[in-house]
Amino acid sequence: MPQGQHAWEFARLRYGEGSVQADRWVHTIAEDLRVGKVRQVIARLKRLQPKSAEVRESLAGLIRYYSENASRMQYDEYLRLGYGIGSGAVESAHKQVIHARLRQAGMRWSEAGARRLLALRLLLLNDDWALLDRLRMPSLA
Repeated sequence: MPQGQHAWEFARLRYGEGSVQADRWVHTIAEDLRVGKVRQVIARLKRLQPKSAEVRESLAGLIRYYSENASRMQYDEYLRLGYGIGSGAVESAHKQVIHARLRQAGMRWSEAGARRLLALRLLLLNDDWALLDRLRMPSLA
């Protein structure tokens, strides 16, 4: 399971599927990892005290994964050296953000409708509503 999926699994259990808190939490973890704060992230995770056994188990798995792979998670150094970060994070984000949003119970989307929703979601998450005027929306007709 790619590293992003471990974080998303924990966040969904702790905050709820599709919640803003889960999205923010994973984003914060990803940013900290990107700038080389793997040890700080692990220390922060160890201070958490989830109430349910399922969330505790997920947290233990996340801590174990980061601890065992910390030496390979030197993303700040990889970026400094000019290496790109692999597509696993992008694929995980696609699955967690797009699929989770569009494939909820009872939802059916046309391609045009899905594109509109995702465009608006990007504006929301990036807090960039000024771009709304320039956004081309495909016709639903």
